[in-house]
Amino acid sequence: MVVTIIIYTMLAIGIFFNLLGSIGLLRFPDVYTRLHAGTKCTTFGSIFLTGAVIVYGLKEWYLHPTAGSSI
Repeated sequence: MVVTIIIYTMLAIGIFFNLLGSIGLLRFPDVYTRLHAGTKCTTFGSIFLTGAVIVYGLKEWYLHPTAGSSI
């Protein structure tokens, strides 16, 4: 249950920062500020999305009912 909350929180943070990066690409006036918004926010968002996928994979690998029989 706690792991699921962590996964959903990381997904929400990742989607939020990717959305901010997309909005920054549209809103900022200069090429360099657009580049900064596009790279900084989406990199941070992608780190959280990848972390959520890793936590989900570890949860399925460790907590799966048949994980002990595969050793």
